[in-house]
Amino acid sequence: AILNNKATGDKEHGGAIYNYDGAIMNITSSHLEHNNAHKGGAIHNYEAYIHISHTNFTNNSAKYAGAINNEGNMNIRKSNFTYNKADYAGAINTTGNLNKTETTFDNNDVGVGGGALYNVGGNLTVKHCQINNHDAINHAGAVRSDGGSLEITNTTLNNNTSNYGGAINTIRTTLKVHNCTLNNYKARSGGGAIWTNNYINITKNVFTYNTANKGSAIYNMGHGTITNNTF
Repeated sequence: AILNNKATGDKEHGGAIYNYDGAIMNITSSHLEHNNAHKGGAIHNYEAYIHISHTNFTNNSAKYAGAINNEGNMNIRKSNFTYNKADYAGAINTTGNLNKTETTFDNNDVGVGGGALYNVGGNLTVKHCQINNHDAINHAGAVRSDGGSLEITNTTLNNNTSNYGGAINTIRTTLKVHNCTLNNYKARSGGGAIWTNNYINITKNVFTYNTANKGSAIYNMGHGTITNNTF
């Protein structure tokens, strides 16, 4: 276990681990808890590569990215993120390439946006995951993306709330959502499940018990296709 560490000084990145400049790291069967930094409460990955599997991230905190800040390449599988906290990106913030499979995000705490995940101009892929029980003040109870691409497939998203996009909020992003279940979302303004203003491809999903002032399931200001979904 890696517990109760804090990054201090000018950078204040990576409360427990800072992976830097071409380094390659594998993290498996580990537990990171109560670590703190300005950015990346547990891990900061800068222009490097990390593979993470069978690892738990709990109660880590930061201003940006409660558990992990990724500015490189990262793969995460069969891991858990719970009760991490940040102003932006309750669990993970990424500006690079991030792939997640068979991973659970539950009850991470965010102040502004991206209860579980925040993508800024990167390429974010989420497959066979569970993203549940997040609340963001403004944007995206579960997943926020500003630029780049976001693909979510075969994933269940439950009980997430925000002002705009209870589950997913995207701007300037190519969004693909396929074969997912989006259940019991609330947007205090628009887009109970999804709020988007760019290209969308939304296919074979199930939307149930979502609410909003405008667009209880989807609020769209972009263009694209919505095919074979159940509302």
